[in-house]
Amino acid sequence: MKKLISILLCVILVTIGIMPAASAVPANCEQLPVVVVPGYSASPLIYYGEDGTREHVWGLDVDAIIGRVLGNIAGILKGLGLAITEIDPAYLADLVGENFEEIVGKLKCNPDGTSMYNVQPLFDNTAEATNAKNISEEYGDETSYQWETDIIGEIREAVGGMEMFYNFNCDFRMGAIENAHRLRGLIEDIIATTGAEKVNLIAISHGGQVSATYMNLYAEDTLVNNAVLTVPAIGGAALAYDIMTNNIVFDELTLLHFVENGMVLEEDFHILVEAQQLGFLDALLENLVPYVIDILGYWGSIWDFMPLKYYEDIKTEMLDPAESAALIAASDAMHALMANMGERLAVAEANGTDISIIAGAGNPAVTGLQENSDGIITTEASTGAVCAPFGQRFADGYTQVVASDKYYVSPSMEIDASAAYLPDSTWFVDGLFHGMTYWDEYSRELMYILLLTEEIDSVWDDPAYPQFHAATNACYTVHAAFDNSPDGYLATEDTQLVITNLSKDHPLFVTSIIAMNLPVDVKLPTCAIEPGESVRVDFTWTGTPVALTKGSLRIGYTLPGNLTPIGSRTLDFTVRSGENAVFDENNVLTDADDQTQTEKALGKQVTSFFEKLGLLPLMEKLFTWFNAMLNKMTTGFGTVC
Repeated sequence: MKKLISILLCVILVTIGIMPAASAVPANCEQLPVVVVPGYSASPLIYYGEDGTREHVWGLDVDAIIGRVLGNIAGILKGLGLAITEIDPAYLADLVGENFEEIVGKLKCNPDGTSMYNVQPLFDNTAEATNAKNISEEYGDETSYQWETDIIGEIREAVGGMEMFYNFNCDFRMGAIENAHRLRGLIEDIIATTGAEKVNLIAISHGGQVSATYMNLYAEDTLVNNAVLTVPAIGGAALAYDIMTNNIVFDELTLLHFVENGMVLEEDFHILVEAQQLGFLDALLENLVPYVIDILGYWGSIWDFMPLKYYEDIKTEMLDPAESAALIAASDAMHALMANMGERLAVAEANGTDISIIAGAGNPAVTGLQENSDGIITTEASTGAVCAPFGQRFADGYTQVVASDKYYVSPSMEIDASAAYLPDSTWFVDGLFHGMTYWDEYSRELMYILLLTEEIDSVWDDPAYPQFHAATNACYTVHAAFDNSPDGYLATEDTQLVITNLSKDHPLFVTSIIAMNLPVDVKLPTCAIEPGESVRVDFTWTGTPVALTKGSLRIGYTLPGNLTPIGSRTLDFTVRSGENAVFDENNVLTDADDQTQTEKALGKQVTSFFEKLGLLPLMEKLFTWFNAMLNKMTTGFGTVC
């Protein structure tokens, strides 16, 4: 029953729709053409038959798919019933797989990576064909075949209208190098057509890999002014590894977090699904993967998505060196570019292209790979940074791998950005999921400033946009940072904690602030914090601060009017004052999570018992709330707001 509830919940969340975000466009935007390089599979593809027929094989006809589903509804319902009861998920996999092949079978490629059928992008690779205004007039609306319409809609007037936007089109099955050449051709045509000296470039996910590859190959070009790569798959994607190794095991909780971020949901449904894994979906996918690999197994882009550290082994296992020689050669070339990506991007920056990367972090992959990621792309692949194994962090006193007078280690001590492709122009957002940049207020504002202005060149330029920041999507409810330090850090210069209500609809009451491994005692605000507002509360030091030690604050709250009114959020902090902690080079790593009061009170055995039942988060919330009530009765509130 819990599995069924989980599935229905996710389906309902996906169909609710996404809440609008408040505008964050800066006033002083540059009047340059903007090229949108979209995420994977955005570009529509057309099959041209030898008899002159023309078939839309990607950019699918939803009505046709619904008709196919209805035509097979009896079999699908039967298969769903068998799958939920865990009798035979293979039945449903075969049914779905056969229909999948019929719908997208013409997207297959030959073992050498060439298209098996005559399939081409819908639009020619020209400024005229890809211009947003021209596409809108041809199709009669402002969304058909337009990429990132939310972003375009917000900044349209600021940069001079839809005629200033261009939608890069490509055959996404092909490798990143081929598509990078295509991108360069489009940029050259836009400049020739408009007379502009340069363009600004916004890239998402796979578009980030294509754009980074373009700047790697053409680092000496001076055609791009600002290039903002959001959640980019520069060094590959966890999803490709999980698919090609048939290693997909849904992380149900991460999947739900992903959906909540996309829907900007303020309700916390985790307690409904915490204990369950989507076992039948895992079994279904295990049986469905052969159908998927049959379609995309020879796509150059899939092989370019394979992270560098896994590529050689999987290539040897899955590709025939003779029949796939051309595909192997192309992907070998791409992986060689990955190895020198930082060096070449630095050359591009030296030649006048201001490159910025905004990456998500702090989540495992939704499909099972246990690495620090945005749910789809590992943080290491997005940025080139060194990351601790998921669930661990670098030990107190850790020394970053590249010596510098600047500190590049995250507040969670899980990411060392000193070795990133571009250490000084890469921003990490803890809790940001893949493709959710627009729905996270901090990330959205940063994206627009980097894309449309010259205000920020590096992570050191504006204290409001530090290199590391916790996500501010409303689904996280609350955010907190100390007043005189960058987000996630604590120093003796700090005197107050700034608490912000991220909710768009509900007032926030802070019920507790528990310091774990931090030498501070933070007072509680006496009032409700209104939606979008912040309050400052005092704190006192409870011990001598030791620099390069990591701790966290667990903020308990109630959100009256919300379906799930009791909640908490844990935020990581690194102490930056005092003598440096002694780093033990023989013990580089330690557990990532700080021990909570609940764990201390209940002990390891009881904690483990509740964790296996999936009830530990609920117990944490109740314990935090109960402890807060006791504190209020004995000490009262500490700060008037």
